[in-house]
Amino acid sequence: MGACWNHTLAGETAVQSRILAINSYRISYHCTENGTWDIRGENYTHLNDISHESQGYVYVYIAGNALSLLLLTIALSIFFGFRQLRCGRVLIHKNLFLSYVFTGLTWILYYKLVVLDGDIIDANPWWCQFLHVLAQYFMQCNFAWMFCEGLYLHTVLIRVFSNGKILTFICYAIGWGYPLIPTIIYTVLRSRTGKRCWHEESSLQWIMYGPIVVSICINIGFLVNIVRLLMTKLQKIPEASQSKKAARATLVLLPLLGLQYLVLPMRPSESSGLSDIYVYSVAVLTSLQGSFVSIMYCFCNSEIIAILKRKWDQHWLMYGSGRRKHRCSSTHYTVTENMADDCNKKFTEKPEMVPLQDTVCDV
Repeated sequence: MGACWNHTLAGETAVQSRILAINSYRISYHCTENGTWDIRGENYTHLNDISHESQGYVYVYIAGNALSLLLLTIALSIFFGFRQLRCGRVLIHKNLFLSYVFTGLTWILYYKLVVLDGDIIDANPWWCQFLHVLAQYFMQCNFAWMFCEGLYLHTVLIRVFSNGKILTFICYAIGWGYPLIPTIIYTVLRSRTGKRCWHEESSLQWIMYGPIVVSICINIGFLVNIVRLLMTKLQKIPEASQSKKAARATLVLLPLLGLQYLVLPMRPSESSGLSDIYVYSVAVLTSLQGSFVSIMYCFCNSEIIAILKRKWDQHWLMYGSGRRKHRCSSTHYTVTENMADDCNKKFTEKPEMVPLQDTVCDV
């Protein structure tokens, strides 16, 4: 059955927790009266048909990922829709958000088409294995772009590269290119035992998990040094305010760098009574990660809010005033501000009124 099971009395059912990628769920097998595992009879429990409670975990993942997909799509439309946001920092955000979209979409398909259909797992068609590999690849890309977020921010702060295009190219190579290496190795080795849609745990999965753990550890180093640099720049600020700014920067960077996943290995034992709380917490944390990032780095970003407000004012000037009667001609103006190179400067307090135009933020 692809796993080690504890001794179970005849007529009893053994339950075991599993981890699929970064997601947890439970499966069970029934021990028949003659002391053998029932793997094909009526008492056999598919990996997905364990209980309504366990199916609830899967539905939480699906619902959370669906919400994340919605918010990420809106955020990406904003990022791609405004020329003012064409800068290196936002470019990294775009790719991170895209990796969340692809990861969430493939996991939703995998849960819906494979995990919730035990017959598919038994039939083991080629497409379920392909979907498994695709989900693993995009999961790798997702963590790789979290690493790129830390790399980009840390590199910009210490000013290693004078040319932003070189740093951007490196991030693309790491974010979309590097994950192909462990994915190909994993696929080749796993294909030798291609059973049950590769749904069960295997030590080969550490080929995928190993780089993820390393990237998170490096991001911890980035975070420590980023906070150190921030504290250095805030030395002239009163100590209380300085501590608040440093704490806020740390909390904001945690989801961006994926450091909240450090708590996932701290799994309580099945007998502690906290196992269900842990599994649901993991379900919420992992599936809503895209939602948290899109809200913090798009919808709650003061810079983006100002751009949207200015766009609305521009729209109102163009179409609202055009409805007024007895107007022969008009010239439309809007408020524009110069965007800084890093897309993170404050807007001018006394902007000029100039004809409608877009400003571009360079890398």
